[in-house]
Amino acid sequence: MPIQKASDVYDRTDHPYEGATTIIEITRDSETVPDPEPDSPTTPAVVARINYGRWIGDCNLTRTSGPLAGEVCANAQMVDDGDPRFYCVDCSNEQLGGVWRIVTFPADLTVVESALDGLPPAEQNWEP
Repeated sequence: MPIQKASDVYDRTDHPYEGATTIIEITRDSETVPDPEPDSPTTPAVVARINYGRWIGDCNLTRTSGPLAGEVCANAQMVDDGDPRFYCVDCSNEQLGGVWRIVTFPADLTVVESALDGLPPAEQNWEP
């Protein structure tokens, strides 16, 4: 099974995948999500990794409000090199003022993915 990206999962009839805007549309029903902004070199990047056959990014921001304030968010969600932007639907990137983050991928995704080709999803894992 090929490694899945966000576009493979979020390509639904009710929300056709259109990059990071899909995250907006899926979550706007329950919260306010800012429109994606241009890449900012001052915002800490999210590093993509493969987990159980999926490209994901981990949120490592510290929660700034609510009952979990002071704890690391640790949410993960699928990412896509076709639109490498990340907005945590759990903590809302609150530590950064709600701005979107850049996702960094390995220089050659095909080499990384090829090394995992043919393995069962539970064994398709890669960390940079």
